[in-house]
Amino acid sequence: MNDPLKVMFVLRPVAGGIKKHLFSLLQNLSQNKIQPMIVCSPEMPEQDYLGTLGAAIYHLPICPEINPIRDWQSARMLRRIIRQTEVDIVHAHSFKAGYISILADTLPFRRRNYALVCTFHNQLHRYDNVLKNFVTAAAASSIGKKVDHVVVISRALLNEAVQMMRLPAEKVTCVYNGINPSEFAVLPPPSQFRQEQGIPEDALLIGTVARLIPQKGVQYLIEAAAILRDRFPKVRYAITGDGPMRQLLEQQVQEMGLAEIITFAGFRPKIDDFLAALDLFVLPTLEEGLSIAIMEAMAAAKPVVASDVGGVPELISAENGALVRPGDAESLAEGIASLLSIDEAKRAAVGACGRRLIVERFTVGQMAQEHLRLYEDLNFRRRRGRGANAAPAPSKE
Repeated sequence: MNDPLKVMFVLRPVAGGIKKHLFSLLQNLSQNKIQPMIVCSPEMPEQDYLGTLGAAIYHLPICPEINPIRDWQSARMLRRIIRQTEVDIVHAHSFKAGYISILADTLPFRRRNYALVCTFHNQLHRYDNVLKNFVTAAAASSIGKKVDHVVVISRALLNEAVQMMRLPAEKVTCVYNGINPSEFAVLPPPSQFRQEQGIPEDALLIGTVARLIPQKGVQYLIEAAAILRDRFPKVRYAITGDGPMRQLLEQQVQEMGLAEIITFAGFRPKIDDFLAALDLFVLPTLEEGLSIAIMEAMAAAKPVVASDVGGVPELISAENGALVRPGDAESLAEGIASLLSIDEAKRAAVGACGRRLIVERFTVGQMAQEHLRLYEDLNFRRRRGRGANAAPAPSKE
């Protein structure tokens, strides 16, 4: 029996989708085939949990912004960790972790004997910031050219990698985010969340889960609620999540006279009770790689209204929801109205269609299996001296 591959995951301080992605991946990779190691900030709070997954933890301070002195120090520390552990694969997650990983690779070093992979989780074309778009694309292109292989989480990001980063298509692999649909197959009673938040049982409830930052577009959901208030007087809204914009969003609700119909539920470690209470899930995001929040809502058989950005159209269609123009409250209101206007049985059928898609194509098992296949292909090429950036074997899909 072959020894398990030593795979080192390098990540900056993360929250939200990237953290969920990594934790799901570690939970579902075979411990007989992978020996995982995590290189992360010493402040990362979930290290005990990672240890229970069989991962060795190595501390590496990675600041979120570009800082030449601190980044150089982090790269030197990472190089020492790599040399001590004799890893087979180094897998960086996000631009900053990828940048530190290629810095470690370019320091004076004996010939690299591991494969270097980087996953990009976010769009290169970001929300309303031309300078940031240029810098992000240039940094991503530099990382993409120096690593052995690039992983992206949606076809939209794959197209960006090939077109904006000018990478050969065979150097980029799309591995969709995945979730465990069984976690949302049986939900708590819908009344549980409604009673907690004081939401009437007979109200139609629309909700979102998001970090409260400008890019998630929650401000447009509030505007859409104002547009729809007279047309759908029994509709209520629940916003789950926290973040730096919360106070501004709460102020917006007050100024628009919507406090009686919009509830801020805050951060919730589990959202099954929240999803159970919903009639419709909305994500008015302005940029998105591939939303795990949307996947979870679909797995809970909820119809979804979401922005037509990034990888979202790879999840949402007319069969399971509605796509709307990003940053456009009128378009968002129209999409919500289109699903509120149909009867409950038809909405249930729309939600059931979404759940079938998740079960068929977006599971953690599929995500883990495709990563394992990629690791084994890259390691095989490395050992055979064919170059780790050779094209991996084609997917069996």
